[in-house]
Amino acid sequence: MPNLPISQLPQSTTLTGDELFVNVQDGVTKYTTLNSITTHQAAHISLYSSQEQTLTASGSMQPVTFTDVWTNSDIELQDSSKLVMAEQGVYQFNFVAQVSNPDNAVHDSWFWIKYNGENFPNSATQVTLQARKNASEPSAQLMHMSIIGQNIVDNGYIQLYWTANNALIKLRETPRTDGRPETPSVIASISRLG
Repeated sequence: MPNLPISQLPQSTTLTGDELFVNVQDGVTKYTTLNSITTHQAAHISLYSSQEQTLTASGSMQPVTFTDVWTNSDIELQDSSKLVMAEQGVYQFNFVAQVSNPDNAVHDSWFWIKYNGENFPNSATQVTLQARKNASEPSAQLMHMSIIGQNIVDNGYIQLYWTANNALIKLRETPRTDGRPETPSVIASISRLG
């Protein structure tokens, strides 16, 4: 085939992913497929819980659970709390929880990440909740966590754990009302960075 300028080459049809592309690595010409080039680009998950979450007892350490996934690719929700990353890499984890206190006293709650069942070092955050506003209206505060970490094995998983010094503390879900959408008890997202 003669050398042609790019403008004179025939146009490709829609790519399916198994087409071959030439690349140069360490001075050696090699080939790869579109699927190989793009697989690491789109790993993500965005999810939430539409349920109120409570502790079984004061001081019990429990995973935060999720009920629904907005979108995902190469990261899956398993057993309602495990966020499983198909491949090794660097990921950004973001969590927001709506924590409420219906008690007439100040209480504390803690959140942290577990990676493959073990506490992720230095990942805990503490939320101090003021006493309730009145007998029918609890105090509430948002807990936000954002961490960049490395998944060192294929199919590694993380979980968000929580506890409180009083079993009345809740992750509060607020139903939609007056034209406002529902407020989930927790929202999370994970994106692959590299």
